[in-house]
Amino acid sequence: MQARKRRTGFTLIEMMITTAIIGILAAIAVPGFALFQARSRRSESFTNLSAIGRSEDAYYAESGTYVSTATSQPGHPFPWSKVVWTAAADTDFSAIGWRPEGAVYYDYAVNACTAARFTASAYGDVDNDGVVAYVLLARPDSTGADCSDLLLGVNPVDSGGNPVHNEPLTWPELVVSGKF
Repeated sequence: MQARKRRTGFTLIEMMITTAIIGILAAIAVPGFALFQARSRRSESFTNLSAIGRSEDAYYAESGTYVSTATSQPGHPFPWSKVVWTAAADTDFSAIGWRPEGAVYYDYAVNACTAARFTASAYGDVDNDGVVAYVLLARPDSTGADCSDLLLGVNPVDSGGNPVHNEPLTWPELVVSGKF
């Protein structure tokens, strides 16, 4: 009797097990990747709000007052992708000399409730869940009062109840909800 030749290659069972393992790994990785993308998009707001804060401070040093702006993209539907910075937004932010580099994920606005304090905010739907999230930079006056209570009805505080100022924060890091 002649010996059978050994065939090389994978069996159907081996291929099915490999496909199942790849499917499980993909199911685990995809949500994590989406979260990573949303975090990277949110970093745009931190960078731009910090720049707006520095521009407002420079304007305040020259004129002794902060300036309010309109929302950069008024009424747009908060797309999941970047939108082009408009000429109207350029006009609104020209007083403080700030303009983002390229297209943006967020809408930006500044509320100068008095000559000595302001709140800059960014609004957007960076995770495409249909819910608009916001990031806030509150610059207080010499007494520690800020404008965030006029914007949202609540002053930003950390978990210890202390006011949080001069750095961009998303509301989930604070006491109140981060989405509206």
